[in-house]
Amino acid sequence: MIFLMRLFLKKKISTFWRAYLTSSAISHWMNAVYLVFSLLNIILAIVIFAVDFQPPLLAVTARHQFDDWKPLLAAFRDAQYTNSSELRATALKLAWCDAPLPPNTTRAPYCGCVERTYATFSNKSQASLASARDDAVMDLVGCLSNRPVWRVAHIWGLLFTTPAIYLFFIVSSFLLFAAEIPSRFVLFPVIVSALLMSILLMVQDYIHNSFWIFMFFAVVVLFGFVLKPGFDPERQSEHNLDLISTSFWWCEYLICPVFALYVPIMHCGRDLFLVSVFTMIGTAIGGLGLRSFWCSRMYAAQTENDPKSQFMTVMQYIVWLGILASCVSLSFLTAVYYNSSVPYVMGPGSVGLLAMTFVISLLQWPGYQEFDQVLTAQQVISIVRVVIFFALVVVDISR
Repeated sequence: MIFLMRLFLKKKISTFWRAYLTSSAISHWMNAVYLVFSLLNIILAIVIFAVDFQPPLLAVTARHQFDDWKPLLAAFRDAQYTNSSELRATALKLAWCDAPLPPNTTRAPYCGCVERTYATFSNKSQASLASARDDAVMDLVGCLSNRPVWRVAHIWGLLFTTPAIYLFFIVSSFLLFAAEIPSRFVLFPVIVSALLMSILLMVQDYIHNSFWIFMFFAVVVLFGFVLKPGFDPERQSEHNLDLISTSFWWCEYLICPVFALYVPIMHCGRDLFLVSVFTMIGTAIGGLGLRSFWCSRMYAAQTENDPKSQFMTVMQYIVWLGILASCVSLSFLTAVYYNSSVPYVMGPGSVGLLAMTFVISLLQWPGYQEFDQVLTAQQVISIVRVVIFFALVVVDISR
C-alpha cells in the first residue's frame, strides 16, 4: 500500500514538474520573441530614416473665412462717384477677391456677386448717388447667400516619415514591457531608444520635428511615472491583468492617433483644425478600447456582490457605443475629404489602415466575453497593420 502511494505521488510530482517546465519554457520563448520584435521595430524606424533622409514636407494650414464686412460696406456707403474704377479694385481687395487665380480656375460665386454689385452701382446715375449707395449695401448683404472666400496660411510642416518613426518607437517600447523584463531594467532601453530617435530627427529637421522630439520625451515620462509602476506584477495580479494584454492596449491607445493623423494629411484635410479633430477622435478610439479592456478585467475581478461587477456589462456597452460613434464620425469625415488623386500609395493605404484600427477596437463587443480569444485576433490584425504600414511608407519614400 505504501509502495503504491509513493508511486502515485512520484507520478503526480513528475507530471507537475513537466507541466511547469513546459509552461516556463514557453514563457521564456515568448519573452525572447518580444525582445526580438522590440529590437526589430527600432531597426524599422532607422531603416525608414535611412531610406530617405529628407522625406516630403506636408503643409499644415490654418484657414480663416472672410468676415470683415464693415470696410467693404463702408466703401460703397462713402463712394463719391458711381462710375469710379478705383471703387471696383477697392471692393475686390476688401472682399479678399483680388488674389491671382491659378490656371483653369474661376472666381468664387461670392466674388462674382461683389463684382455684380459694383457693376450695378456703376450703372446708376450720379444724381441718384444716395439711393445707389443704399442699393449697393443691400446687394452686398445679399452676397451672404454665397459662401465667402477663405484665406489659407501655411503655419507648420509635417515630414512624411516622422509619425511612422514615432509609431515604431511606441511599439518597440511596449514590446519591452510585454517581455517581462525586471522593472528596474525596462526603462533604460526605452530612454536610449528615445534619445536615438530624437537625435536622428534633430539632424534631419529640428524645426519641423521639434514637436515630435517633445513627444518622445513625454512618452518616456509617461513610462517612468505612470506605466512602469502600473506594470508591477503585484498590481497586475491584484487587478486581474497581465503584461501582454495591458501592453497591447496601452500601445493601441498611443498609436491610434498616428493612423488617424495620416488620413487628413494624405487627403484634403491638412487644415490644423481638421488634423486636430482626426487626432483627437483617433485618440478616443484607442482610449475607449483601453477602457473596455479595463472593464472586462478589473470589474470581473470583483466579487459578485460588489457593485462594480454588477455594472461591468453596462459599462462595456456604453464604452463600445462610444467606440462605434467615434468610428462612424471619422468614417464620414474621411469620405468627405477623400482625394482619389493623391500621389502616394499611403493615400488609399491610410484609409485601409484606419479601417483596421476601427476593427481592433470594435472587436471589444461586450456581447462576446471571451476576450482572450478576441485579443489573439486583435494582435494578429495589429501585426498585419504594422507590416502593411511599414511597406507603404518605404514604397512612398523610395520612389
